[in-house]
Amino acid sequence: MKVVGVWMSDSKVDSIGLNSLLHEKRSDLIFRKINPCISISEQGPFDVILHKIPEFLSGDSSKRGQKIIESFINYAKNNPHVLFIDSPTSLKCLVTRLNQFSLLQNIIRVSDIRNEIFVPKFCLLPQKDPTKLCEAGISYPIVCKSLMAHGKDSVHKIAIVFNDSGLDHLTYPVFVQQFIKHNGKVLKLFVVGDHSCITEVPSIKNHDKSVDRTPIFFHSHSVSKDGCQSPLSELSSFSDKQTTTPYDESLFNKLAHEVRKTLKIDLFGIDLICATENPISDTLSKSNKYAIIDLNIFPIEI
Repeated sequence: MKVVGVWMSDSKVDSIGLNSLLHEKRSDLIFRKINPCISISEQGPFDVILHKIPEFLSGDSSKRGQKIIESFINYAKNNPHVLFIDSPTSLKCLVTRLNQFSLLQNIIRVSDIRNEIFVPKFCLLPQKDPTKLCEAGISYPIVCKSLMAHGKDSVHKIAIVFNDSGLDHLTYPVFVQQFIKHNGKVLKLFVVGDHSCITEVPSIKNHDKSVDRTPIFFHSHSVSKDGCQSPLSELSSFSDKQTTTPYDESLFNKLAHEVRKTLKIDLFGIDLICATENPISDTLSKSNKYAIIDLNIFPIEI
């Protein structure tokens, strides 16, 4: 019998439908919820640990958080025979958006899909400093997100800023991306090992630079989630998760493979948008250009 340890919040367990598996009795496989307040070794042995630990992903600096992180890392180090989905070593490099997008940029730069898929310009603003945007080649409007990529609800809070004065409304440090005009849809690429699929959800409307416009603040789940009907969205709603537009399946399979191979992760999601203006000035190809706008570890939809 194989034992799968489930180490994540109760809300995550509920959202992905693991509750039924935790109570299911099988002769070949058992799912067991891990209590972070008790020694992991006392709750095992485990063959696999499926996890999304908020304290680890958010870099929790509290005494309790540090104890949980230390316990998690030590158990992984002392039990190399246990399969972690995903490896703590791999995930440690992906807890901030700056690291994520630096790695993604490097992956795309040397890939043969670089003429079809790109990473928008980005930078980190430790404080209000418009010169940093100029140095990074970023112009308004800009997309502003928390530096941390996972672990808290605040990572889903986004701001669209249209001018220098809009920077006064942000909480620093902040991760900044160039706003890319697109077709009003977010393409969500879900990857589980060798398998991947893509769906569509609504996206934010296109915007232009404005000298007097105040920032737009929103929660991504209120705009870019299946069934959303937000006034900020270009498309009012989606009837289901089935894609309505044909996509180059081989292109997205290649992207999934490259990211999985390089980052050494098996359970993740990538958000992309289809640019309506060619952002790659030295490329005259008429094919679609897809921008990577987010990377999600163990996304809720999986």
